[in-house]
Amino acid sequence: MLGLSRILITAGATREYIDDLRFITNPASGKLGIAIADEALARGYDVIFIHGAIACDLPKTKCVEAITSKDMLNAVLDNIHDCNAAIFTAAVTDFKPIAKFEGKLDSNHSITIKLKPTEKIIDKAREANRNAFFVACKAEFDKKKMIQEAIDMINKNKADLVVANHAKWMARDSIEAYIINKNKRIRKVVGSKKDLAREILNYLELGSK
Repeated sequence: MLGLSRILITAGATREYIDDLRFITNPASGKLGIAIADEALARGYDVIFIHGAIACDLPKTKCVEAITSKDMLNAVLDNIHDCNAAIFTAAVTDFKPIAKFEGKLDSNHSITIKLKPTEKIIDKAREANRNAFFVACKAEFDKKKMIQEAIDMINKNKADLVVANHAKWMARDSIEAYIINKNKRIRKVVGSKKDLAREILNYLELGSK
């Protein structure tokens, strides 16, 4: 048992604005993060829920809205210090425009948008709290690449547990996922996102052994 009391959870999709109206995002729904939050609350944990755009009702706990990747990074760093665990289910936008246009761009003209990578939230969070148990999520279209990148995250001590799934499952209620622990053991989970949430919390409570 990890002695958990407070869990930070990120969920949903972030947005990176091209102008004041249009943005870059992804189809993440936030359903897995909400399922984990609900399960953690049912088990008696204190939950901090940091979310981007989501498609469901918020869990009944402390919720912090974070629209852009920078918003989410700041919200995580503001709340990570006294957490025993952090579960990063949010689909954070990997790129953002180098510069945001003011107002609304004229759609009658072509434009070129230059992008740059966003900061990796889990890296900054690990620097801020080296003792918390970190759960990361990895979505890819290629299964072999997905599993290898999940193992790489564990090897680099970015995460203690990684939940890997095919990107096509992002907005669905059901999921096929692979839970990879620090011993590189892989457990396949097929079912609802509530089923996966229970499995993730079980791993936390067992210390991922």
